[in-house]
Order: sequence, then C-alpha cells, then structure tokens
Amino acid sequence: MQDTVIDNPLEATVGMTTAKDKDIVGKEARAIRPCTFRQPEKLANDRLTALAELHAGFARSLSHTLAAYLRVSCEVTLTSTEQLIYGAFLAQAPALTYMMCILVDHNTPVAVQIDPSLVFPLVDILLGGGGRCDVLSREVSEIEEEIMAEVGTITCRELEHTWKAMGARLELEARKPAAAMQRLLPPAENVLCMKFKVRLAETDGMFNVVLPVSLSNTLLRSLSAQAAYRTPRVADRTREQLSATMLDCSFRVELGIPAIKVAIKNLMHLVPQSICNLGVPVKKPASLLIAGREIFDATPARHGRLRVAQLGRNTMLSNEKASH
Repeated sequence: MQDTVIDNPLEATVGMTTAKDKDIVGKEARAIRPCTFRQPEKLANDRLTALAELHAGFARSLSHTLAAYLRVSCEVTLTSTEQLIYGAFLAQAPALTYMMCILVDHNTPVAVQIDPSLVFPLVDILLGGGGRCDVLSREVSEIEEEIMAEVGTITCRELEHTWKAMGARLELEARKPAAAMQRLLPPAENVLCMKFKVRLAETDGMFNVVLPVSLSNTLLRSLSAQAAYRTPRVADRTREQLSATMLDCSFRVELGIPAIKVAIKNLMHLVPQSICNLGVPVKKPASLLIAGREIFDATPARHGRLRVAQLGRNTMLSNEKASH
C-alpha cells in the first residue's frame, strides 16, 4: 500500500472545501434572479384590460369631438398601455415636445405629452390650412400655444367624462416647460402611460397620457363599483351623439302610390287630355315615403295654399308586427 505525501495539508483541505463550495454556489446561482426595486408594481392583466377598454372608448369619443371641432377627418386610437416609472417616461420622451398638465381634484397631476409632428399640423388646420406641414424643430410660439389650448381643453373634457365614475373634477393648466414637467411627479413614481395615435386628414402623430398608478387604482375601484368600464356605456353615448346629429339631416319626403305597374302600350298612346288607367281604386290611400320607404298611409289634402297629407296607419310598424 502506497502512502500519499501531502506537502501542505492545510492548502489541500482548503482546496477541497473551495471546490465543494463552488459546486454548491453554482447550483444556487442558477436560481438567483436580478431584482430592481424601482421597477413599478405590475397591475394584473384583468385590470389592465379594464383600463384599456375604458380608454379605447375615450379615444373614440375624442375622435368625434375633434373631427367636429377641426372640421376634418380625425381618428384617435389607443395603441398601448405601459407601466413604468416617471423618470423612465421623461427619458424616452423627445427633447422637443409639447406637454400639458391636468389636475384631478386640484391635487393629483396627470401629464399629457404631444409630439411636434402632431402639434404643428393641428395649428395649421385651426388657422385654415390643410394640416400638411413639415415637422418644425422649434418650440411653439405664444400664439400657437393659445391655439393649442382649446385642443387641450377638449381632451381634458373628454377625459373627465371618461373618468366620471370617480366623480372627479379635471382642470387643464397652461402648457408646462420641460423643467416644470420633470418636477411634476417624483422620478421614481410608478405611472401608467397610455399611448394614442391620431390620424388627421394630411398627417398623423402620437400623444401620451401619463397618470400615477395610485390614481389608476382609484379609478379601477370606482369602475368596479359602478361597472362603468363596459363598452355598452360608450356605445350608448355614441348613439346619443349620432341621434342628435341626425336631427339636422334632410330626408326626401314624397306622397304617392308606389309599385304601380302600367303596360307600355297604354303609355305609348297617351296624349294631352287623355285618361290613364292606373289600375288603383279611388278609395285606396296614398303613402308617405321617407327616403324611399313607406312609413304612413296618407290622404292628399290642402292647407291654405299648401299641399299637405293627412296621416293614417303606420305602414312600417304594421308590416313589422305582421312579420313577427
């Protein structure tokens, strides 16, 4: 039996222990994950879905309101919802941008950031142009700021209506310079950033709405209590706006007897003072046609020097009941 000679027993022992420790540490290292304590606490997927549905309705309402105000085609869509810290949002915002502040109940600030690619076309449209202009690498002037203030007021009003479940009062402050917006919220504040795309007649651009996560939680609690985030609420409002708009629309109204058929040979021999047999009894009432559809039975009459129709049975309603 051969003996093993160890020159330095302590070194050998340390070496064996180190190898074993390295193996243990290696196994534990595989289970270690990096942690960033400044990373915002993530909202659950169902809560994010509720917020996305709510603000998709805000985008549709803002589309209608801006289109009526600007008198051009306008489409606003929600593109994404992102959770991050306020400092990260400021870092990714363009150096040259347009930012506003909305105060909720005179206390909680909400940031609105609009890209220059959208600001100057909006100003051009409001000044009577077509909205086609180059992106200018400069700050807006005082006059342009006054013009954009009305767009901010419309956005604030639509946002207040969208958040009506909270019963909060929203107030638009004047445009804020970049330095003031950096102090609006602490850099480590957890925020929710909603990105919207605006497509105008000649151009498109982006704007962001940034609110503290604490405010979004308050909003979600209010929505949960009143179930106000469901899309039928938005659809009801859209129908109301459509109904109000339809009141100013014009429709063709006719008084006659539809679906009369006369042989062509009878029409070929017509001359002045002759009588054309339409094959309709004299006592058969005429019909009041609105946009080509029979709505009422009607009898021709006269009111002073005007031709009028005395309405009778609702033809359309009777046909619907008969079909059921």
